[in-house]
Amino acid sequence: MKHWMLASLMALASFLPALAEEDPSLRLFRLQGLQFGNLVVDPSGGSVELTPDGMLKPSPGIRLLEGPLAMVGRISVEGAPGRRFRLEFDPAHPTLSGVAGSPRIERFILLPGESVLTLDGTGRTEVRIGAVLDIPAGSYSGTYRAFPDVMVRAKFTDQGREEGRGAALFLPIQGTLRAPMSLNCLRSLYFGDVVTGAEGGALRVQPDGTFFWTGASPARFLQRHPVAARFVLRGATGSGYSLRLPREDVLLVGLTDELHVRDFTTDTPWMGRIPAGGLEFGVGATLALPANTSSGTYQGTFRVEVDYN
Repeated sequence: MKHWMLASLMALASFLPALAEEDPSLRLFRLQGLQFGNLVVDPSGGSVELTPDGMLKPSPGIRLLEGPLAMVGRISVEGAPGRRFRLEFDPAHPTLSGVAGSPRIERFILLPGESVLTLDGTGRTEVRIGAVLDIPAGSYSGTYRAFPDVMVRAKFTDQGREEGRGAALFLPIQGTLRAPMSLNCLRSLYFGDVVTGAEGGALRVQPDGTFFWTGASPARFLQRHPVAARFVLRGATGSGYSLRLPREDVLLVGLTDELHVRDFTTDTPWMGRIPAGGLEFGVGATLALPANTSSGTYQGTFRVEVDYN
């Protein structure tokens, strides 16, 4: 069983009207927003670095989930060829405000990596922007947004001194976190105390707990009858999930023999959304009993996986 938390975090830049005091000889254009993709985060939190060349480096307890890919920010700076300029972010460490918890940009990372950059011979330079995002423990589900928006400023420099009014654009930063997903087993799958004929057969346990025997001769049950397994899935209400059961046979091992369990099924959709209060579901399967199976107790385990989708 697995239980995971998803954080789908992204930073999206948008154009706003030019600042009234900006330098008309220096211009900024957004080519692509910054997006961390879908992140699964342990309840203890962690951090993730998105490098300017597009590599995602998560700390232990964080992984990238399938979905939107991580994308670096891209800004085009245009002005006089050969001029040197500096980029700054205000605030330098924006906090993303939301329901509870404060994901925070620890630092922005630029490519080229120098603090002072140079416009090429065409008067145009593309700057790729990565960042390190810190996600504190206990962050609740919800949408988080930097407020106020982050301002990206560019100014020409001459021998280390800034000159001119420069140019700027605003960079909204937002993210969505999902609460930890947990999957707990309420009851194990049990095939009961069954007495079969010499010819053998198959015992089917349905997810709702009903069962039936298929064989040349009837089977009878002693004190304990078969029961289906029961699980409960909890997570952020309305979040999508996907459920997986074994596709291969699972072995039950006894003193001398092994029995095969196959055809696992459930009474809940394989994909859906978590309702308020969680989702309880049953799991059933078929136990094959060959002819002349040795008496005894047979035991095994099977894997149930649930993940956000």
